[in-house]
Amino acid sequence: YVALLERGYAALAIDMRGHGQTPLPDGRQALELIDLERSFLDVHAALVWLQSQSKIDISRIAVVGSGSGGNIAYVCSGVFPELIKTSVSLSPGLWGAASLEPLVIGTGLESFGPRSMLFMVGDQDQIAVSGDTILSYADFARNLEALTAEPKELRIFPDSAHHGFVLLDEIAEAQDLFFLWLEENL
Repeated sequence: YVALLERGYAALAIDMRGHGQTPLPDGRQALELIDLERSFLDVHAALVWLQSQSKIDISRIAVVGSGSGGNIAYVCSGVFPELIKTSVSLSPGLWGAASLEPLVIGTGLESFGPRSMLFMVGDQDQIAVSGDTILSYADFARNLEALTAEPKELRIFPDSAHHGFVLLDEIAEAQDLFFLWLEENL
């Protein structure tokens, strides 16, 4: 997200398992739930690497994620509180393929306590699955926010179907809130 660099933040973008140039384990072609459940380990590797970088203030690290990456930011805030000062989750959402029930990854982890999270989502950001079945990213964000300790904030933008980083690009208020959150919580 170029706006971070323009405001003087250092940024590290991670290709999560099965995304971008990062292959899935064992040469698999299809992403599985276990890949998302273990993605926090990929973030941990990045956090360890950041600690070796002399130009990085390791007391001011935030994790920002979009879509399933928003779920991973949530998990990381609960697993690595000593390494992550705050997190931002843009349009989080993950549902079971068969049940369509929300899947909250991280809840089975030992000492899991998400905190210091900003959740942002458009109220019209949805997936129409069939006929009258609609999965709402706003409802998913509400569920995660309810499980998160302070400081936390949930902002649902009315009349917006923008997803993830597009929300920041298209809604000035969203970008302002994003940077205000970082300024106040890092």
